[in-house]
Amino acid sequence: MSRYLNVSGEKLASKGVASVKSRVANLCEYREDVTADKMKSALVRAFSGVYGHAPVKMKEDALLQEEMQKLTERFESWQWKYGRKIPFQYEIGRRFSWGEIQIQMYVNEGMVQDVNVYSDAMEQDLAGELEQALKGCAYGARPLCKAVLGAGACKGEAGAHNQLNIIKGEIAAFIRESLQAAPED
Repeated sequence: MSRYLNVSGEKLASKGVASVKSRVANLCEYREDVTADKMKSALVRAFSGVYGHAPVKMKEDALLQEEMQKLTERFESWQWKYGRKIPFQYEIGRRFSWGEIQIQMYVNEGMVQDVNVYSDAMEQDLAGELEQALKGCAYGARPLCKAVLGAGACKGEAGAHNQLNIIKGEIAAFIRESLQAAPED
């Protein structure tokens, strides 16, 4: 659960909370007799109270399947998830055995418009090559990972080429993990 609650360390510290994990609890710790069915009933009552309407139970087959299919396709689409015109910045970083990397992306309309890569890896050209490969790339795990794996060419011996491929593979896996990619990405 804590991997879905992304809160900065500074914010946690300002609230006097040690970690995200300390903010997450099992409801059984507070009420031993809680069950999924009791939670469902309590949520239905709460929504009814907030919205001032008695709940009406619907069967799935009462839903218009054609309309449901249209909505499913819309909300599963790349355009809905990433392509809206809301610009944002995304930054990730990690320490690996070969060095540290930090990737900063500016994304607009679902495309990486600008990117900065910082690394203390011995492969001096890696950061620049990754920047070139990622800029203009669609924002999603699959296209970003493909760009990373295809970035740059090794200018040295076969062993150096293998090491560079290992590094790029680790960076791609890290990006995929960071984006918590959906299967259709």
